[in-house]
Formats: sequence, C-alpha cells, structure tokens
Amino acid sequence: MANKTIDKQSEKIEILKLLIENKEETYSIRKIALQRKINYKSAYNALKILEKEEIVKLKRAGNTLLCSFNNKFNDLVFKA
Repeated sequence: MANKTIDKQSEKIEILKLLIENKEETYSIRKIALQRKINYKSAYNALKILEKEEIVKLKRAGNTLLCSFNNKFNDLVFKA
C-alpha cells in the first residue's frame, strides 16, 4: 500500500513539473496522460488532488478539462 502512495505522490510531482515548465500552455487531461505515458484515470485522479490543494486550475471547455499551473506555491511545488 505504501508503494501506491509513493507512486501517486511521484505522479503528482511529475505532472506538476510538466505544468510548471509550460506555464503559458493549457493541457487537457488526455494530453497530460499521453505525455506522461500513464492512463487517463491516473492523470485525472492526480490532477483532482492537485486542484483540491489549489496548485492547479481546472477549467471546463465543452467536454474537456483544461489544466494549468495556478502559480500558488506549497511544499509539493518545491519538490517539482
């Protein structure tokens, strides 16, 4: 069980790195999943957690959720 927690944490950090490195760009969850080579559900779950922590902003555009870095910093941002 601890291994899954580490995987979720590292995935959040990797997604966060992607969003921070490309601040001007917005990504769909599908695009993030494809770039990270993970399944959609893993990307979705990690992004929902990051949204609750107010690190990323999710904005609906039709059927798509667009994701971007929120420019708010906490400990997780510094790990990325």
